[in-house]
Amino acid sequence: MFYIPIQKDFSKVKNKIVFGLTKRQIIFFLLGAAVGIPTYILLKKVVSVDIAGVAMITVMLPFFAFALYEKDGEFLEETVKHIITERYIRPQIRPVANEPLLYSCMQVSDYIKEQERLNKEAQEKSLITRIKKIRGGGESLDEHKGRV
Repeated sequence: MFYIPIQKDFSKVKNKIVFGLTKRQIIFFLLGAAVGIPTYILLKKVVSVDIAGVAMITVMLPFFAFALYEKDGEFLEETVKHIITERYIRPQIRPVANEPLLYSCMQVSDYIKEQERLNKEAQEKSLITRIKKIRGGGESLDEHKGRV
């Protein structure tokens, strides 16, 4: 039996137009040629042919990079936009929203001490009311011993 592989994720399928290139790649290659060839023609009259060729390649390289670079579905201009936004537009020093750890620990410690103090006061208050009941005749001393 023959099997034909089918792409499951259709968002990654690209329409190839000429020579296996996408429309985007063809446009950028044409833009690179439109800038690089006149650069070569104008420079070869002034400097040697080798230097003019290197200058033409240097001028065309950014267009080739924009045509071919793609990572995680992002093209080069989107990646450059993210880098510029992160480095220059967003503030570098961001205020810290949380408190220092020592301050938080001190607050927790103070809260625990306060709760212990309130519990101790409540126990003393209940003990005083029991003693008053015993002295007032509300309870016998034997009943009181059973609670403590």
